[in-house]
Amino acid sequence: MKLLILLMTFVGISMAEVERFPLRGEGSYSWLFIAVYDAALFAPAGDDIYSKEFRLDLKYKRSFDGEDIAKQSEKEMLSAGVSEDLIKLWRDRMRAVFPDVKKGDVISALFKPNVGVSFKFNRSETLGSFNDVEFSKHFLNIWLGEKTSDPKLRRKLLGRK
Repeated sequence: MKLLILLMTFVGISMAEVERFPLRGEGSYSWLFIAVYDAALFAPAGDDIYSKEFRLDLKYKRSFDGEDIAKQSEKEMLSAGVSEDLIKLWRDRMRAVFPDVKKGDVISALFKPNVGVSFKFNRSETLGSFNDVEFSKHFLNIWLGEKTSDPKLRRKLLGRK
């Protein structure tokens, strides 16, 4: 137990956060055999993922430009049927929020019902937030939605082997 507490202190996670956000599922995303990131969903069990707070972590396996992350997010949302008009409302904000990443960096998305989603970099630096629940859900549905481009990763994140 002491080792667990020491480890959590080292990575900047509190015991309250661990209890509040139990690991629900995890998996890796690759594109054309290129490892992109590991994903982990910390959320309570239940069918309606958006009814409670949760955290989605992406730990990058290579370097990416923040603008490219925002552009790919737009493409994924468009592919899932999100309107171009809604994406346009948030395009500049996405490009401002997402930083350049290098191997080992983590971007965390914290969703709060009736509020939206906020982002942290390497579990400490606040990147920004989207105080629009509809947009936040569309964004997080890149990984958690039925129209995701990677249904296998979605099943793993939601704990559905």
